[in-house]
Order: sequence, then structure tokens, then C-alpha cells
Amino acid sequence: MSTFEPVSTTLRADIPALATYSWKGLKKLETGALMKVDIFRMISIQVEGEFHGFQVQIEGSNDGEHWYVLIDSQDNHMRFSEPALADVGQGCRFLRPEVIGGDEFTDVSVWAVCRGL
Repeated sequence: MSTFEPVSTTLRADIPALATYSWKGLKKLETGALMKVDIFRMISIQVEGEFHGFQVQIEGSNDGEHWYVLIDSQDNHMRFSEPALADVGQGCRFLRPEVIGGDEFTDVSVWAVCRGL
């Protein structure tokens, strides 16, 4: 299983404490690189791509070693089998996306918009 680095990180000078992270072109069974999120109060996740029998789950960790599927603001596990937008409903130190399953056509991108230091 490969690890995918976030493609871009932007801090906007016009909006204090706003950062956007993205993992683009995740393939079958790929795991995104972790990002440190414990300084943010609110995190919104967007998942896009062509879904062919796989899921993308958003995982959190406080130690960077042991990972658990996060819960969204509606108390649902953050596992997506179609394009979606959801707010993370629990705090953690690190966050990453992971593709569960897939095929040779799997191609998915994940964005995290983080607000509030």
C-alpha cells in the first residue's frame, strides 16, 4: 500500500486561520499522508471521483500510529461510497484518507478545509 502526500496546502491571508489540504488521484488501496489538524476547530471533508465498488474513509489518530474511522457531525462513520461533503464531528491530532478496495479505474480526490486556530 502506498502513501500519498497532500498535493497542496494554502493559508489565505484574507481569511484568518483557513487552510486547505488535498490528496488528488488516490488509487486502489492507497492511504493519504497524515496531516496535523489539532490546531483547527472545524474541518470539512469533500470526496470526489469515479466510485467503482470502493469506499474512502477518513481516519483520525492521536499518536500517528493507530488509526480509527472518524465520526461526522451527524454521528455517522466517515466512509464514503459516492461523492460527498461532510464536517468532521470529533477532534484528533492527525487526519488522513484511505481508499478501501477499488479496481484499476479507481481515481478519487479528497479535500480538507480547516478553519479556526
